[in-house]
Amino acid sequence: MVKISEDHRGVAKSSTYYYVKEGDTIYHISRYAKERETVLNHFYIYFIEFDKIKDKTIIQVNSSSVGIYPSLTIIKGEEFSKYNNPFLISGNSQPLSYLNKFNFGWLLRGEVSFLKNDWNTYYMPMITEIRSIVERLGEIYARELGYPSPFYILPNLLDATIKGNASYPISYLIPYSKKARDNSLQVLTREIHQIWIISRILDSRYSRLSGFKVDFKQSSSTPVFIYDNYSVWYEFDLHPLTMCDGMLWRKEVEWVKVFYKSIGRCINNSVKMPLRPDIVILRNAESCEDLEHGLEVEAIIEAKNWPFEKWVNDIDRQILPYKCIFDPKLMIVASLYPVPAYMKQTLAKKGVYVVDNVYSGGNGINEILGMIP
Repeated sequence: MVKISEDHRGVAKSSTYYYVKEGDTIYHISRYAKERETVLNHFYIYFIEFDKIKDKTIIQVNSSSVGIYPSLTIIKGEEFSKYNNPFLISGNSQPLSYLNKFNFGWLLRGEVSFLKNDWNTYYMPMITEIRSIVERLGEIYARELGYPSPFYILPNLLDATIKGNASYPISYLIPYSKKARDNSLQVLTREIHQIWIISRILDSRYSRLSGFKVDFKQSSSTPVFIYDNYSVWYEFDLHPLTMCDGMLWRKEVEWVKVFYKSIGRCINNSVKMPLRPDIVILRNAESCEDLEHGLEVEAIIEAKNWPFEKWVNDIDRQILPYKCIFDPKLMIVASLYPVPAYMKQTLAKKGVYVVDNVYSGGNGINEILGMIP
């Protein structure tokens, strides 16, 4: 009997998954287990008869506390005869693209449909454009830093997708729970849509840049790039208490204290909501130090990458409150999917402009590029 252990904490955390190759499909190792033990709700031990896997090809995928690795390990089933000392098990490393040609045996029909339709139609072209932009500008950024190769920082799931050349959602590597896959996929697709929009703005304003860093770390206290007298920030934390890591609040900057008191007029005090718009364009603020002199919001862009009916409730609980709190010169909702004309008209009367078909090949992104300075 072979004992194989897995840690099930999601592909964005410290986890290990094993899959078995069967023709053009891979299956989770649990399919072959005779018994299973669970430890601490997330650690699983599978007991498998050696004869069931000794002639199989086993695929191991790992992630650490900082996220999934862009490569995997191919192991011959016979190697698991060494299960008493797993450090003796050897295999060959391959990029995540190794799995591009396989079907995932644990996916449900709706997930396969999303992969064949929405993922291939919308997200893969956006990923291709993101890769082109960040690798090209990452070369320039690396030279400025003295690094030998392209340097850029992306959220882990998107980063692993690009570096591993995966043509499937990395979230689909979670074999044990559709809910976990859905939650992970929601994060991944949102980040792709957001970062694609920022990348297109960055690329279109390249000749006007005065600084950029190709660093898409969320809630960073520095902008992704600066052009003319504008700075562009990704999910910038604009809550008075935590903005710029709390620096402005600790310094008791006067406008921050006034701003904090004014939030209550825009939202119900019993409602807790993050003040972290997807994309913020500020005027006259290249750094947090500049914000000591005041907050001038040129534009806020909220990216919505799911069908309208799935984010319609965000209008009252997020979009309109952001418009009220930050009073941007331009408030844009960038929707991947079409939005009903009546809703566009209703929001336009409230100073919120909805742009739909915002995806690679759609006409929405050019409309946005024409609206912002």
